[in-house]
Amino acid sequence: MAKPLIQLTKNNTPFIFNNNYTKAFKELKDQLTSSLILRHYDLDLKLILETDASNKVVAGVLLQLYLNSK
Repeated sequence: MAKPLIQLTKNNTPFIFNNNYTKAFKELKDQLTSSLILRHYDLDLKLILETDASNKVVAGVLLQLYLNSK
């Protein structure tokens, strides 16, 4: 699904954002913001904080695991 967008990040690849990339971006965005991925915070579930860093970027994700969800 994200493969066309990843191709744009490769060295010596001209950044030409045409309809194929727009479609891939919309599909990826729709999947990542769906109810299967995003859930409401549950006070009863354990929190997990994942972090990563480099010389230029610091990132973090706060998540909860829904193991037996519908």
